[in-house]
Amino acid sequence: MKKLIYMLAAAALVSAGAVSCSDEKTDDPVEPVTVSSSMRLNGGNVLVNVPEADFDVSIPDEASSWVGVNEAETEGRTLVLEVAKNETGAERQTTVTVTRKGRSDLLATVTIKQSNVAAKNGEFVIEEIYFTGTALPETGSPDKYQGDQYIKIRNNTDEDLYADGMLLILQSSVLSNMEGEIPAAVDFREEYCAGQAFYAIPGSGRDVPVKAGESLIIVNNAQNHLESNPDSWDATTADFEWYDESSNDNFLDTDNPAVPNLDKWYAQTLTVHSLHNRGAYGIAIAMPPAGTTGEQFLQDHPIGDGYYYSPNGSDYEMPIKGYFVPNEWVLDAVNTGGRNTFGMAPWGTSLDAGYTWCGTEDSDPDRFNKSVIRKTGADGKLVDTNNSSNDFTPNTTPSLLAK
Repeated sequence: MKKLIYMLAAAALVSAGAVSCSDEKTDDPVEPVTVSSSMRLNGGNVLVNVPEADFDVSIPDEASSWVGVNEAETEGRTLVLEVAKNETGAERQTTVTVTRKGRSDLLATVTIKQSNVAAKNGEFVIEEIYFTGTALPETGSPDKYQGDQYIKIRNNTDEDLYADGMLLILQSSVLSNMEGEIPAAVDFREEYCAGQAFYAIPGSGRDVPVKAGESLIIVNNAQNHLESNPDSWDATTADFEWYDESSNDNFLDTDNPAVPNLDKWYAQTLTVHSLHNRGAYGIAIAMPPAGTTGEQFLQDHPIGDGYYYSPNGSDYEMPIKGYFVPNEWVLDAVNTGGRNTFGMAPWGTSLDAGYTWCGTEDSDPDRFNKSVIRKTGADGKLVDTNNSSNDFTPNTTPSLLAK
């Protein structure tokens, strides 16, 4: 009966923004503890080791809708606070105080900061980009669909993460194989990524777990390409594929129903999107705020008029079209191209101060069957200095085609 009365009283106090946990009283002075917790948008528990087992918990009214006491796990001197999923689209913060029961003596201060995204810059990184495609033995070049292209994305942290909602920018709006410049007055690159092909990983928050140090494989076409090319690979084991509804019956995409499709937000092509096989467009990954939809993104982030770049030796202003992704959303961005043909960087230097490459000259046939792979550091994690010239091994054997 005593336990039942305690539970009812505790429930009543939680609804009012405070809960008490009772034991023997003491008037001895105590050194308060301080706890700071940074949470991802999915939320979770915050453990607090309270100096005494006789305490009250005070949660600010404005935070009572997303912070509460986990009654099932709170016992004795152990207080467990439960933080709900952040669906507000903005970061949030609160401070919870723990005092002696019925007194003002401070026992603990708990500061909780919660992000509005599941991952931040550098936590997921682009591990490999296979954009060149595998040459057919009989022709020396890939088939017209280049369907065995892929991207590997690594969880480069020590904790398990969720990739739900991750946005892949599979084509930059700026060509890297053109010498030219974006005038300072309209140079957006340190603030935005400009892209023309956007695909998102589906999920509601906890549907796509990626363990620490593991990777996702995302492919152009999740087919067994060995059936048509003995030098290729079986992509039916991929985690996701991007799929396009073509407006031209002569150029149709192939869907593998056993491999989930990315959510297509936008691609400038009216047929089937492929990675540029000379790497002339940069690739990036981003994490929009939770709840962002493709429709909302397209409505809120069009590039608009007035942005352009000028090819060297020309007065021509080449318009930059597509959509802007704020750099603050970006997890990783990679400039790609040819070794001797790289001109302008699609992404700002804060995201990538260099570039990585396949092939030496423009249309170099030796680029086929080659990939760019991020280096591994002495700690076993992928190297990420935001400079692809340093971070990647260029023009190398694709990891999934290695025999």
